[in-house]
This record gives sequence, C-alpha cells and structure tokens, in this order.
Amino acid sequence: MSRIAPRFAQARLAPVFAVLLALAACEENLDVATPDGALHRLRNAVMKKDAPAILDSCSAQTTTLLKELFGIVSAQANVINTTYPEAHRVAARASYPPGMLEAKSPEALFGALLENGLKELNASPGLGFGMTAQGKPSVDGERASVTSQAGEAHEFVHENGVWKTTVFEREVSAAINHARLHQQTLDENLKVVAELARLDQIKQARDAEAAAAGSTPPPK
Repeated sequence: MSRIAPRFAQARLAPVFAVLLALAACEENLDVATPDGALHRLRNAVMKKDAPAILDSCSAQTTTLLKELFGIVSAQANVINTTYPEAHRVAARASYPPGMLEAKSPEALFGALLENGLKELNASPGLGFGMTAQGKPSVDGERASVTSQAGEAHEFVHENGVWKTTVFEREVSAAINHARLHQQTLDENLKVVAELARLDQIKQARDAEAAAAGSTPPPK
C-alpha cells in the first residue's frame, strides 16, 4: 500500500525561522472558523506528530473514505488470518504497511498509515514557519485556499462552521484503489490455495486406497 504522509516543504535556516515563528505565535490566528486558523491548527498537529489531531482537522469526505478503506482492509485481514495457509500469512501481511491489518477502527487505520511518515518527519522550526499562512485566504463559497510561507496552496472545505483540510482525500482514495487491486491478487491466491487443497485431498484418498489394497490378504 502506498504510504500516506503530509507533503510539506521544509525550509532551512532553522534559527531564523524559530525567531519568526515565535514572533508570529504572539498574535497568530488559531480559529478554525477561518481558513488560515485551520491551517495553523493543522500545522500544530503535524509539528506534534499527533495523528488523531490531524484527523480531526480533516474533511468529512476524508472520514468517509477512511471508513471505506477500513472495511476493505478489515475483510482482507480476515481472509489472510482465516483462509491463507499459515506458511503464507507472513508474506501476505508484509504487503501492507505496519499496523494496517491490525487496525480496529478507521481512526487507528489512519494512524497506521501516517505512522512512518510522521516518524521520519523533521518537525523543525523551518517546517513550522513554512506551514504558516501568508496573505489572505482565497475563499470561494464553501472552498478556500491558503498559501503558506513555503508557497504551497492548502485547500480547505467549510463544514459545520469550521474549515477542514482536504489534503488527505486524494491519498486515501489512492489507497482504496490500491486495496481493490490487491483484492484481485488475494482472490487469485485463494484460487491457488483451493486447488492445492483439492489436489492434496485426491492424493490422500489415493494413498488411503493404496494402503487399504496393500493390507488386504491375497485370495487363496
């Protein structure tokens, strides 16, 4: 499965950015009822490597997609754990990111998908400053775009009075497509497993017949 991780540019000159970020924090907008405030809340969650807080900043569409992905992956985990021969289960599990098959909820699945990316993320002052809004957000109805100090456009959608990021929607959609394609591989593997089991049953029956014939005393 493809790793999902935030694609945020990281700038250099960390000491300079640390000063700038500290100055900005004195009067920074953290109100999620505004697009730039929503970006800053998302930034803070990323800097803390807090997957639940990141998910809380995500759109309802992201949550819907995660539920769909969770349903697919949970079904695949059940197949692997109950139907695959034990000797092949390790290899089957290895094709998923760590923790993905063990996830017990969409929220846990999101955490598993983000885990490696957040672990490797350099939460430097440069990253924090780079994810700070510059200028005024561009708002078009229920959609808004906020340009960061790093020059990246962050897209938000207005839901229930607050702004939510759409940054993970495409990534989760891609993960769903990948999971569906992987389902085809699982189905083919199960056909092979079933055929091997059928052939083994035939062999066992023949061996039993041969053993029975060999134990029967010849006629006098």
